[in-house]
Amino acid sequence: MDPIGCWVNVNCQDLTPVLSLTALRAATIMNISFRYISTIYKRDISGVNRREDDNTEGDAGKVVELAILGALKERPMHGYELKKRLSGTLGHFWSLSFGSLYPALKRLEQGKAIEKAYAVKEKTRNRYVYRITPQGEKLFSRLLSEPGTKADITDSDRFNLRMAFFRYMEPETRLWLLERRRAYLQDRLDEMKRSGWSGKEKETDKYRLGLTRHRIEITESDIDWLTDLIEGEKGQLAKKSRNGAARKKTRRKEGDALGMMLEGQEGEVMPSKV
Repeated sequence: MDPIGCWVNVNCQDLTPVLSLTALRAATIMNISFRYISTIYKRDISGVNRREDDNTEGDAGKVVELAILGALKERPMHGYELKKRLSGTLGHFWSLSFGSLYPALKRLEQGKAIEKAYAVKEKTRNRYVYRITPQGEKLFSRLLSEPGTKADITDSDRFNLRMAFFRYMEPETRLWLLERRRAYLQDRLDEMKRSGWSGKEKETDKYRLGLTRHRIEITESDIDWLTDLIEGEKGQLAKKSRNGAARKKTRRKEGDALGMMLEGQEGEVMPSKV
Protein backbone atom coordinates (compact mmCIF):
# COMPACT_ATOMS: atom_id res chain seq x y z
CA MET A 1 0.00 0.00 0.00
CA ASP A 2 1.26 3.43 -0.94
CA PRO A 3 1.97 5.40 2.28
CA ILE A 4 1.56 8.71 0.48
CA GLY A 5 -1.84 7.61 -0.81
CA CYS A 6 -2.79 6.66 2.72
CA TRP A 7 -1.76 10.09 3.97
CA VAL A 8 -3.75 11.95 1.30
CA ASN A 9 -6.88 9.85 1.79
CA VAL A 10 -6.53 9.88 5.60
CA ASN A 11 -7.69 6.26 5.69
CA CYS A 12 -4.71 4.56 7.36
CA GLN A 13 -3.34 6.82 10.03
CA ASP A 14 -1.43 3.93 11.57
CA LEU A 15 1.14 4.26 8.78
CA THR A 16 1.77 7.94 9.45
CA PRO A 17 4.59 7.38 12.02
CA VAL A 18 6.67 5.36 9.53
CA LEU A 19 6.62 8.05 6.86
CA SER A 20 9.97 9.54 6.08
CA LEU A 21 10.32 13.30 6.27
CA THR A 22 10.59 13.50 2.47
CA ALA A 23 7.45 11.43 1.95
CA LEU A 24 5.61 13.47 4.55
CA ARG A 25 6.47 16.71 2.80
CA ALA A 26 5.46 15.26 -0.57
CA ALA A 27 2.17 14.00 0.83
CA THR A 28 1.40 17.36 2.41
CA ILE A 29 2.01 19.17 -0.88
CA MET A 30 -0.18 16.64 -2.72
CA ASN A 31 -2.97 17.06 -0.21
CA ILE A 32 -2.89 20.87 -0.38
CA SER A 33 -2.62 20.85 -4.18
CA PHE A 34 -5.61 18.52 -4.46
CA ARG A 35 -7.77 20.87 -2.40
CA TYR A 36 -7.02 23.73 -4.78
CA ILE A 37 -6.91 21.89 -8.10
CA SER A 38 -10.11 19.92 -7.52
CA THR A 39 -12.13 23.15 -7.57
CA ILE A 40 -10.94 23.98 -11.09
CA TYR A 41 -12.60 21.08 -12.91
CA LYS A 42 -16.28 20.74 -13.67
CA ARG A 43 -18.27 18.24 -11.65
CA ASP A 44 -21.10 16.01 -12.74
CA ILE A 45 -24.10 17.31 -10.79
CA SER A 46 -25.55 13.82 -10.61
CA GLY A 47 -23.78 13.56 -7.25
CA VAL A 48 -20.97 11.17 -8.17
CA ASN A 49 -18.48 13.62 -6.71
CA ARG A 50 -20.71 14.81 -3.94
CA ARG A 51 -19.06 16.97 -1.30
CA GLU A 52 -19.06 16.29 2.41
CA ASP A 53 -21.75 18.86 3.21
CA ASP A 54 -24.11 17.27 0.67
CA ASN A 55 -25.20 14.16 2.51
CA THR A 56 -28.83 13.97 1.43
CA GLU A 57 -29.60 11.07 -0.89
CA GLY A 58 -32.22 12.81 -3.04
CA ASP A 59 -30.60 16.22 -3.29
CA ALA A 60 -28.49 15.52 -6.36
CA GLY A 61 -31.53 14.21 -8.25
CA LYS A 62 -33.46 17.36 -7.44
CA VAL A 63 -30.64 19.49 -8.82
CA VAL A 64 -30.72 17.60 -12.14
CA GLU A 65 -34.52 17.83 -12.29
CA LEU A 66 -34.37 21.57 -11.66
CA ALA A 67 -31.92 21.99 -14.54
CA ILE A 68 -34.06 19.91 -16.90
CA LEU A 69 -37.32 21.66 -16.04
CA GLY A 70 -35.69 25.07 -16.36
CA ALA A 71 -34.39 24.22 -19.83
CA LEU A 72 -37.73 22.77 -20.96
CA LYS A 73 -39.49 25.96 -19.88
CA GLU A 74 -37.75 27.61 -22.83
CA ARG A 75 -38.84 25.06 -25.45
CA PRO A 76 -39.40 21.32 -25.96
CA MET A 77 -36.22 19.28 -26.52
CA HIS A 78 -35.11 15.67 -26.84
CA GLY A 79 -32.49 14.18 -24.53
CA TYR A 80 -29.41 14.82 -26.65
CA GLU A 81 -30.50 18.37 -27.44
CA LEU A 82 -31.28 18.95 -23.78
CA LYS A 83 -27.81 17.84 -22.69
CA LYS A 84 -26.25 20.04 -25.38
CA ARG A 85 -28.36 23.01 -24.29
CA LEU A 86 -27.51 22.62 -20.61
CA SER A 87 -23.82 22.09 -21.34
CA GLY A 88 -23.78 25.20 -23.54
CA THR A 89 -25.55 27.52 -21.11
CA LEU A 90 -24.42 26.13 -17.75
CA GLY A 91 -21.46 23.93 -18.63
CA HIS A 92 -18.86 26.45 -17.50
CA PHE A 93 -19.45 25.35 -13.92
CA TRP A 94 -20.83 21.81 -14.14
CA SER A 95 -21.35 18.95 -16.54
CA LEU A 96 -24.34 16.66 -16.99
CA SER A 97 -23.84 13.05 -18.07
CA PHE A 98 -26.33 10.92 -19.98
CA GLY A 99 -26.17 8.52 -17.06
CA SER A 100 -27.86 11.11 -14.84
CA LEU A 101 -29.96 12.84 -17.53
CA TYR A 102 -32.10 9.95 -18.77
CA PRO A 103 -33.03 8.53 -15.34
CA ALA A 104 -34.09 12.06 -14.33
CA LEU A 105 -36.20 12.37 -17.50
CA LYS A 106 -37.86 9.06 -16.66
CA ARG A 107 -38.62 10.17 -13.09
CA LEU A 108 -40.08 13.46 -14.27
CA GLU A 109 -42.20 11.72 -16.90
CA GLN A 110 -43.51 9.20 -14.37
CA GLY A 111 -44.37 12.11 -12.08
CA LYS A 112 -46.23 13.80 -14.97
CA ALA A 113 -43.91 16.83 -14.76
CA ILE A 114 -42.90 16.35 -18.40
CA GLU A 115 -44.39 14.47 -21.32
CA LYS A 116 -43.37 13.24 -24.75
CA ALA A 117 -44.60 15.81 -27.24
CA TYR A 118 -43.57 14.04 -30.44
CA ALA A 119 -40.76 11.93 -31.90
CA VAL A 120 -38.00 13.05 -34.25
CA LYS A 121 -37.02 10.35 -36.73
CA GLU A 122 -33.30 9.89 -37.28
CA LYS A 123 -31.18 7.37 -39.17
CA THR A 124 -31.14 4.58 -36.63
CA ARG A 125 -33.70 5.58 -33.99
CA ASN A 126 -36.47 7.94 -32.99
CA ARG A 127 -35.76 10.65 -30.45
CA TYR A 128 -38.61 11.64 -28.17
CA VAL A 129 -39.04 15.37 -27.67
CA TYR A 130 -40.08 16.32 -24.13
CA ARG A 131 -42.07 19.31 -22.98
CA ILE A 132 -42.91 20.60 -19.54
CA THR A 133 -46.46 20.19 -18.22
CA PRO A 134 -48.48 22.48 -15.91
CA GLN A 135 -47.59 20.09 -13.07
CA GLY A 136 -43.95 20.42 -14.10
CA GLU A 137 -44.23 24.21 -13.98
CA LYS A 138 -45.39 23.95 -10.38
CA LEU A 139 -42.59 21.53 -9.51
CA PHE A 140 -40.02 23.82 -11.11
CA SER A 141 -41.25 26.80 -9.08
CA ARG A 142 -41.15 24.75 -5.89
CA LEU A 143 -37.65 23.35 -6.50
CA LEU A 144 -36.38 26.80 -7.43
CA SER A 145 -37.85 28.69 -4.49
CA GLU A 146 -37.77 26.21 -1.60
CA PRO A 147 -35.02 26.81 1.00
CA GLY A 148 -33.42 23.45 0.18
CA THR A 149 -30.29 22.41 2.09
CA LYS A 150 -27.15 24.08 3.32
CA ALA A 151 -25.38 22.82 0.19
CA ASP A 152 -27.65 24.99 -1.99
CA ILE A 153 -25.88 27.99 -0.46
CA THR A 154 -22.39 26.67 0.20
CA ASP A 155 -21.90 24.65 -2.98
CA SER A 156 -20.92 27.06 -5.77
CA ASP A 157 -22.18 24.82 -8.57
CA ARG A 158 -25.62 24.36 -7.05
CA PHE A 159 -25.97 28.01 -6.15
CA ASN A 160 -24.94 29.04 -9.68
CA LEU A 161 -27.46 26.64 -11.19
CA ARG A 162 -30.27 28.14 -9.16
CA MET A 163 -29.06 31.61 -10.01
CA ALA A 164 -29.23 30.77 -13.73
CA PHE A 165 -33.02 30.72 -13.29
CA PHE A 166 -33.28 33.76 -11.00
CA ARG A 167 -35.61 35.53 -13.42
CA TYR A 168 -38.35 33.06 -12.47
CA MET A 169 -38.07 33.93 -8.76
CA GLU A 170 -39.77 36.59 -6.71
CA PRO A 171 -37.42 39.46 -5.71
CA GLU A 172 -37.80 38.57 -2.03
CA THR A 173 -36.56 35.02 -2.67
CA ARG A 174 -33.65 36.22 -4.78
CA LEU A 175 -32.63 38.66 -2.06
CA TRP A 176 -32.83 35.95 0.62
CA LEU A 177 -30.54 33.61 -1.34
CA LEU A 178 -28.05 36.33 -2.29
CA GLU A 179 -27.69 37.55 1.29
CA ARG A 180 -27.07 34.06 2.61
CA ARG A 181 -24.55 33.27 -0.08
CA ARG A 182 -22.71 36.50 0.71
CA ALA A 183 -22.73 35.73 4.44
CA TYR A 184 -21.28 32.27 3.77
CA LEU A 185 -18.51 33.69 1.55
CA GLN A 186 -17.71 36.35 4.14
CA ASP A 187 -17.26 33.65 6.78
CA ARG A 188 -14.97 31.74 4.42
CA LEU A 189 -12.99 34.86 3.67
CA ASP A 190 -12.49 35.60 7.36
CA GLU A 191 -11.37 32.02 7.96
CA MET A 192 -8.89 32.11 5.06
CA LYS A 193 -7.36 35.33 6.32
CA ARG A 194 -7.05 33.98 9.85
CA SER A 195 -5.49 30.67 8.82
CA GLY A 196 -3.29 31.99 6.02
CA TRP A 197 -1.70 35.07 7.47
CA SER A 198 -1.51 34.61 11.24
CA GLY A 199 -1.08 32.11 14.04
CA LYS A 200 1.64 29.69 15.05
CA GLU A 201 1.39 27.82 11.74
CA LYS A 202 1.76 30.90 9.57
CA GLU A 203 2.36 29.88 5.95
CA THR A 204 5.84 30.58 4.54
CA ASP A 205 5.83 28.68 1.23
CA LYS A 206 5.49 31.29 -1.54
CA TYR A 207 3.41 29.04 -3.80
CA ARG A 208 0.87 28.15 -1.14
CA LEU A 209 0.84 31.78 -0.09
CA GLY A 210 0.09 32.66 -3.71
CA LEU A 211 -2.77 30.16 -3.83
CA THR A 212 -4.21 31.53 -0.61
CA ARG A 213 -3.92 35.09 -1.87
CA HIS A 214 -5.58 34.08 -5.15
CA ARG A 215 -8.50 32.44 -3.35
CA ILE A 216 -8.91 35.46 -1.11
CA GLU A 217 -9.02 37.80 -4.11
CA ILE A 218 -11.61 35.61 -5.87
CA THR A 219 -13.77 35.43 -2.76
CA GLU A 220 -13.56 39.19 -2.24
CA SER A 221 -14.55 39.73 -5.87
CA ASP A 222 -17.55 37.38 -5.47
CA ILE A 223 -18.64 39.23 -2.32
CA ASP A 224 -18.46 42.59 -4.12
CA TRP A 225 -20.47 41.17 -7.02
CA LEU A 226 -23.11 39.75 -4.69
CA THR A 227 -23.30 43.06 -2.84
CA ASP A 228 -24.08 44.85 -6.12
CA LEU A 229 -26.80 42.30 -6.89
CA ILE A 230 -28.25 42.65 -3.40
CA GLU A 231 -28.42 46.42 -3.70
CA GLY A 232 -30.15 46.03 -7.06
CA GLU A 233 -32.74 43.66 -5.60
CA LYS A 234 -33.35 46.01 -2.66
CA GLY A 235 -33.86 48.85 -5.13
CA GLN A 236 -36.45 46.81 -7.03
CA LEU A 237 -38.27 45.93 -3.84
CA ALA A 238 -38.28 49.58 -2.73
CA LYS A 239 -39.66 50.63 -6.12
CA LYS A 240 -42.28 47.90 -5.93
CA SER A 241 -43.27 49.08 -2.46
CA ARG A 242 -43.54 52.73 -3.61
CA ASN A 243 -45.63 51.75 -6.61
CA GLY A 244 -47.91 49.69 -4.40
CA ALA A 245 -48.37 52.58 -1.99
CA ALA A 246 -49.08 54.95 -4.89
CA ARG A 247 -51.72 52.59 -6.31
CA LYS A 248 -53.40 52.31 -2.90
CA LYS A 249 -53.45 56.10 -2.59
CA THR A 250 -54.94 56.46 -6.07
CA ARG A 251 -57.62 53.86 -5.34
CA ARG A 252 -58.44 55.62 -2.07
CA LYS A 253 -58.89 58.95 -3.87
CA GLU A 254 -61.01 57.32 -6.54
CA GLY A 255 -63.12 55.70 -3.84
CA ASP A 256 -63.60 59.02 -2.03
CA ALA A 257 -64.63 60.73 -5.28
CA LEU A 258 -67.09 57.96 -6.09
CA GLY A 259 -68.55 58.18 -2.59
CA MET A 260 -69.06 61.93 -2.91
CA MET A 261 -70.72 61.46 -6.29
CA LEU A 262 -73.10 58.84 -4.91
CA GLU A 263 -73.95 61.06 -1.93
CA GLY A 264 -74.85 63.88 -4.33
CA GLN A 265 -77.03 61.59 -6.38
CA GLU A 266 -78.97 60.50 -3.30
CA GLY A 267 -80.28 64.08 -2.86
CA GLU A 268 -81.56 64.31 -6.40
CA VAL A 269 -85.22 63.64 -7.20
CA MET A 270 -85.95 61.54 -10.27
CA PRO A 271 -88.10 63.58 -12.66
CA SER A 272 -91.67 62.29 -12.97
CA LYS A 273 -93.15 61.32 -16.28
CA VAL A 274 -95.74 63.71 -17.68
